[in-house]
Amino acid sequence: MSEKGKKEEKAGMKSVRAGRTKTHKPERKRNARKWFSLDSLMGKALCVLLVIILTLGAFLAPKLLNNLYDAGTLMQIAYLDMDLSPYAVPYTTFQDKIEAVAKARTAGMRFTSLPAEEAADRISDEELVGIVNAEMETAGRSTEVLFREAWWDALTIDNLISREKHTVYMRAPADGEDNSQEITPFQVWTLMFELRGEQNEVVLYDGNGKEKKTTYQFATHRLIVCMDADFYKIVAFALRGAHDKMNGLYDWDLIYPFGAGPDAPEDMRKIAAIYRDSGNKETQTYLGHGICEAWVDYWDITLKDYLYQIDREGTLGAYLIFENETAGIPAESSGADEELEAGDREMGTSEAAAGYPAEVLPVIEAGETFLEAGSMVEWEEADYNIWILKTGCTEFFEMMQF
Repeated sequence: MSEKGKKEEKAGMKSVRAGRTKTHKPERKRNARKWFSLDSLMGKALCVLLVIILTLGAFLAPKLLNNLYDAGTLMQIAYLDMDLSPYAVPYTTFQDKIEAVAKARTAGMRFTSLPAEEAADRISDEELVGIVNAEMETAGRSTEVLFREAWWDALTIDNLISREKHTVYMRAPADGEDNSQEITPFQVWTLMFELRGEQNEVVLYDGNGKEKKTTYQFATHRLIVCMDADFYKIVAFALRGAHDKMNGLYDWDLIYPFGAGPDAPEDMRKIAAIYRDSGNKETQTYLGHGICEAWVDYWDITLKDYLYQIDREGTLGAYLIFENETAGIPAESSGADEELEAGDREMGTSEAAAGYPAEVLPVIEAGETFLEAGSMVEWEEADYNIWILKTGCTEFFEMMQF
């Protein structure tokens, strides 16, 4: 390329660069003007405002929805018009509580119990065991006509293997029945104790005064206590023991008064039938009276009457009959001794009507209430040498499972 050509090419490139510079400067100015224009600022402000609204909505919307839902469901007249009187009855005495249970039982209700959390100032194991010892010293007399063992009211915290607190409700079946007999919920303790090995050891002395340890066998080795958490009254307890030890220590058989039960082996049931059908009603009445009377004395309750229950296999006790104040029927006698005297009649084996034993139907018709109390023997299916004796208010028996 000639010198002239090179000069022309350089001049052309300079002109191109100059042209580019001239064209770019106006573009930058126009973009700057667009960025700071009114339309652009309003758009950005709207975006920021929208973000703020969405953020506040995310925080406030759940609360507003809850308030709207509560306003539509709570504090309505339909709820305020409910009869709350059954839930507001206070238990000022233990008799009040027992009679409330009897009222619900007569109405055909059953217990429902749920575990309850203990308060922050929970009672200690030592305090609970001390209370149980004091109460078992008296409540344990309900089995004196059968047998009694010293370790029941000499418990320590080493014997305590479990403690549970339950809230007890009584509810009618969900079939539209009247719920006016529902009772105020209450709480009970269910405490399990086990015999320690060293409690079987006793110290004996020979003729020379020399100490000698030997083993003393108890017929029972486990104890469950169901105790009211307000008045600290035992409502029932259960014992677990061995058949052979019972015979060896007390020289008699629990089959004799109680029977073997429908789930026992055939040979055991035959033996039990012989015992119960050999003119022993007088003995069974004596035992049932002793068991029931001990519980009535321990609870310190007043009855109108009671009916012995001796013909039900596996059970000795009575139906405790209370005067129902709401029925307006005055008691025919006064004084606990006179009222208990009226209970000297036995129950037969007639079939239950409407879910109740025939003997208590007149009680219901008269507007009175009843509660079952006494002792019941069960035999373990896996080992019929093991028996379980439950005694007290039978409504609590289901809560005591070994």
